[in-house]
Amino acid sequence: MCKPEHSDEPELAETPDSPILTEFYSKPLGFKIQSGINGCNAYVVDVTSELKHLMGRHMIQIDKLECTDLPFSKIEEILATSQLPISLTYAKIPTIEEDEEFHRDHVDTWTPDQVTLWWSQAFPAPLQPYVSIIDDCNIDGSDLRDVDAEMLHEFHIKRIHAMKILNEIKKLLENDHVMVYDFETGQAQSRYPVDIYSQIVLV
Repeated sequence: MCKPEHSDEPELAETPDSPILTEFYSKPLGFKIQSGINGCNAYVVDVTSELKHLMGRHMIQIDKLECTDLPFSKIEEILATSQLPISLTYAKIPTIEEDEEFHRDHVDTWTPDQVTLWWSQAFPAPLQPYVSIIDDCNIDGSDLRDVDAEMLHEFHIKRIHAMKILNEIKKLLENDHVMVYDFETGQAQSRYPVDIYSQIVLV
């Protein structure tokens, strides 16, 4: 059905993160794709066992055509109408740990000022008086993991308010590996460039 191909041009030693060039000789190609943010590019979201090494990678080239910024609908059309064999090149999506911009936005890296800003956006008016605790105790993002009911009780926070605070902190920390908090909008956004609402297409 398909086989990996390698360029004749001299290049650095291959690593697990190197782009993968695969040539397909029959259809369906054997994997499902999904569009990225803004309807561009295509990401592999489901594969056969033979193609499991492509899972989670995004398509950067179709034959000689660069497709990183192509509309997803155009990529879908090209894959459906191209003559066989067809060569596809895939690249790895950077992980959070590998991407300095994403890593910098982790909750653990927040300053007390950022925690204060998040608090002002995340909680309703009745909980805003408690925001002074952050400044008084110099609480940064990593400290949020240690906040518990006993600590909040020491600051004379009502039980119902403490429950709301802990639930919001729990939600923030649980989503930290896949979502990044946008301080301008006060909303969490996906750390990855895949649109979870886009259609998944078998190719």
